[in-house]
Amino acid sequence: MDQSRLKPVCLIIIDSFDINYLSNDMSNFSYLKNLAENFPFFVLRSTDINVDYPWNSYLELGTGLNIKDEFQRISLSSIINDAGLKQLYVAESEMYGNILFFFSNKERLNDQKITKIIISETKSDDYIKNTDMMAGSITSKFLKEIDRKIYDFALISYPNLLNDNIEEVSQILSPKIKSIVDTVLAFNGAVFISSNSSKNKDNNFVPLLMISREWKDKSFIDHNHFKQLNKQSISGNTYDIAATILKVMGLEKPTEMKGSSLI
Repeated sequence: MDQSRLKPVCLIIIDSFDINYLSNDMSNFSYLKNLAENFPFFVLRSTDINVDYPWNSYLELGTGLNIKDEFQRISLSSIINDAGLKQLYVAESEMYGNILFFFSNKERLNDQKITKIIISETKSDDYIKNTDMMAGSITSKFLKEIDRKIYDFALISYPNLLNDNIEEVSQILSPKIKSIVDTVLAFNGAVFISSNSSKNKDNNFVPLLMISREWKDKSFIDHNHFKQLNKQSISGNTYDIAATILKVMGLEKPTEMKGSSLI
């Protein structure tokens, strides 16, 4: 394994983040838009059409398989685990079971190599306050643990906070995501930011941002800077993310994995 590889590799999942949230017609998520202009950016297709119950879309992220291929017993977590590398997973309690279930493709893995942090659900009658409390708790627990500098791969999952008040939620999430990006880059790591599904059955497209110091001002595709981010050409599928992460980590992709590296 390449000892000079980027570490840690961190995947941030924002549940149900539609590519159109990055439209120039919307003023929200300016931080993510700025990242997309300075680091590799992709538009990916989620093949899950069950937008009312999008849990299965996590299978594509966690295994590099198409949903219809879920009988295959491979997963991103198991490959990293078999390589003897340490992993960190942080998510709120309602999401956590689904995250780990699909990222391990329903297998039980060696818990000694995987740190699991489950954030208790916050309860407030004020939606924005509740969102701020939940996102803040997830972020702070992640930052405290990742600062131990022992992890090779880390996943942080934000639940679907985008049902309403997109602008206010953007103002809450953006600085928290920035704190993660800044921390991981300071460790000479890499950050992937994406989503499981857009909840749009007809146009189920999500963004993928890839951030590392060595990728600054680089693009692995023909990015058209004269087009809005949500109008860029489709570059792949969400099941390509797992294969891309493996390549960045210097791990071999199993032949059973349907996805291909985007770089």
